[in-house]
Amino acid sequence: MYCSFFGLSGKPFDMSPDPDYLGLSPAHREAFATLTYGIRERRGIIAVMGEVGTRTTTLLHALPSRLDDRASVAYICNTA
Repeated sequence: MYCSFFGLSGKPFDMSPDPDYLGLSPAHREAFATLTYGIRERRGIIAVMGEVGTRTTTLLHALPSRLDDRASVAYICNTA
């Protein structure tokens, strides 16, 4: 309903994170740069933490598109 009303080409409020709708604040840009650097430079385990709704999962789902084919990405979610 809102897609046709606002002229959107896709659903921006889906249940799963969609990196196409990631808006980066300065803090998100810094986190994204840190993640990219840490992975490319093989700096070890990197943890990303944030409150619910702060786009941390969407940020992580956008990350593989910035890495080359040699990188493997795994998500470990702990909701407890």
